[in-house]
Amino acid sequence: MLYNRLGLREILNVELENSRREGHSFLLLLLDCDNFKTVNDLWGHNAGDQVLKTVAYTLVDSIRRSDFASRLGGDEFIVFAGHIGEQDAGTFIEKIRKNLNAAMQVHQWPVTVSVGAAMFEKTPASVDEVIAFVDSLMYETKRSGKDGYRFAKWQ
Repeated sequence: MLYNRLGLREILNVELENSRREGHSFLLLLLDCDNFKTVNDLWGHNAGDQVLKTVAYTLVDSIRRSDFASRLGGDEFIVFAGHIGEQDAGTFIEKIRKNLNAAMQVHQWPVTVSVGAAMFEKTPASVDEVIAFVDSLMYETKRSGKDGYRFAKWQ
């Protein structure tokens, strides 16, 4: 299942409360599709819609049943992974990137993903704070050449 923006805010609020109460860490990813505009320009908006659907299905298929994915808006997606350690975060992120790259290559779409990823061992005050942090990391990835990820721990 893929949540929309409203569903994302609701479930993230619940997960933040759970994290505060139980003291568990979580990983949050913000993924932005690189070169998405190129698909729309070359093949039309129907192809762009297919890219978004492919990203959505691939994300849902790539995560654990206890995790969730959401479309934030446009060509941006969020993935939440609870109860994951820092040592497993890189493997988790690379699995998602590998699966997305393979899905794009099947259709010969020039789309890759730039990812901002953060481990939250302490719980931020709000959903907006969580999203802003991973968004800033995603933009660092974009500025450093795209098609990769930037990882940080929330302090």
